[in-house]
Order: sequence, then C-alpha cells, then structure tokens
Amino acid sequence: MRPKFKLRISMTKVTYASLALISCVLSTRGQILNGSFENTQGTYVPNSGSFMEVGVGSTAIPGWKVISYSISWIPQPNPWQLTTPYGSMFLDLTGSHDNGFYGGISQSIATSPSQTYRLSLSLGSQQDQANLAGPMSVIVNAGASSQPFTLTPSGTGNQWGTFSFDFIATSSSTLISIAGTRSGGGAYLGLDNIQVTAVPEPSAFSVLLLGTMLLFARKRSCPAQP
Repeated sequence: MRPKFKLRISMTKVTYASLALISCVLSTRGQILNGSFENTQGTYVPNSGSFMEVGVGSTAIPGWKVISYSISWIPQPNPWQLTTPYGSMFLDLTGSHDNGFYGGISQSIATSPSQTYRLSLSLGSQQDQANLAGPMSVIVNAGASSQPFTLTPSGTGNQWGTFSFDFIATSSSTLISIAGTRSGGGAYLGLDNIQVTAVPEPSAFSVLLLGTMLLFARKRSCPAQP
C-alpha cells in the first residue's frame, strides 16, 4: 500500500507543478494589460472638470499609449452621469476638445505566431443627453488585421455594446490599437473592457499535458516576454 500512496503524492506534485507552469506561460501570451483602464499605478490626476485629459504619446493610463488626439480618462461617479459596468474608470475618445477629431489607444502584446486570437471591446453612449448620444464608431487594428465597429444604441441612459473579431498573430508581438471615428452627439465616445484571448482556449487536458512536458523539460520559470 505504501508505494501506491507515494505514487499518488508524486502525481499530485506533478499535477500542481504542471498547472502552475502552464498558467505562468499562458499568462504571457495574448493578454491585454489593464483592459478596463483602471488607475493601477496612481497616475490618474483629475483636473477641475473631474476627469484627466491625456495627450498624444502619453503613457499615463497603465498599459496604454494615447494616439491620434487627446482623450479623457473618466472615473465614476462624474458630473455627466456617465457610468460603466466594467470597473471604476473608462475612456472618452472625443477628449475635451469635442471637435470631430478622435483619439485612441495602443498596446503591444505578446502573441504566438499562427495562433488565432479574439479581440473584444465595449463602446458606450449616454442616450439621455443629445451631445453624449450615439451612434458611436471606432476602428480596431490588431497587427495587419483591421475591423470597424459601430454601436447604434436604443433606449435611455447609459448604453454599452460589446464587439469582437478574430485575428491570426504573425509574430511574437502584436500591436493593438483602437481609435474613434464617429460620435453621434459629438461630445462622448465611451470605450472600456478590452480583452484578447486565444481561440480556441486550451482544454484542461491540454493544459495539464503541456504543463507536464514543461515540468520534465525542467523549464522552471516563464520565458521572457518579447
């Protein structure tokens, strides 16, 4: 009986070690950093209007770089009764200028060549105020792939819609960018909830199998990100 007991212990150790290893590896692949635009590094500094205007080239929003034009980084609550279901903060791609020019954000993520990924995002409007209402449109780029999305909201109050598309990675890193192209009311284009996941996601068996292979190959730490 003792050998069987030892075998169970050994397999348990292998299982836990394998899962830990593969979880560590997968966490470095195709993951968006701070997809809900939270103030994770204490860089949010509100102005007198109770939001933060973030200029082109800024990396004040953790994980992201601002492109095209300035944007607004907004908390909730706020004076405009704008809300998000995806955390405590979100973006307005019209910025404070509200002049028909739209900003955007970009981030480079680690990917595996030939792997398919699904990128998703949520667009928001405030239908109770004409200048904050939809439709809202953006253009999304993932490496060489590009896809436009439009939220055409109905009803009242804050409205959010989630969109997604698949792309195939061609290198060990992929640049993700999202830029506004249209705001029906002209003064608001909400953006939140950015995610990237592998397609299809690994099954429990494949995770365990690959983790075990990594264990016996003595790869005891995650590979450095590209």
